[in-house]
Amino acid sequence: GQKDELYFFVKDTGIGIPADQAGKVFERFVKLNTFVKGTGLGLAICRVIIERLGGTIGVETREGKGSCFWFRLPVREDMLLESPVR
Repeated sequence: GQKDELYFFVKDTGIGIPADQAGKVFERFVKLNTFVKGTGLGLAICRVIIERLGGTIGVETREGKGSCFWFRLPVREDMLLESPVR
């Protein structure tokens, strides 16, 4: 059957990521540009957290068009509320 999951994404219309480098963005200490400050750990940490929660994370990108970073998390029964939140 179909499994329930939550889907989150962040999309931009920036410069995109070259196809040969897109798979590297979730590795530790990877920075694809030098004009942004940081250690290159952010997406690697995100990947570890999402995978430990049983989810998946990825990026869809087109150079010159932008990128869409996404992650999916499975919905567990203990996450469901018994009554709606108001």
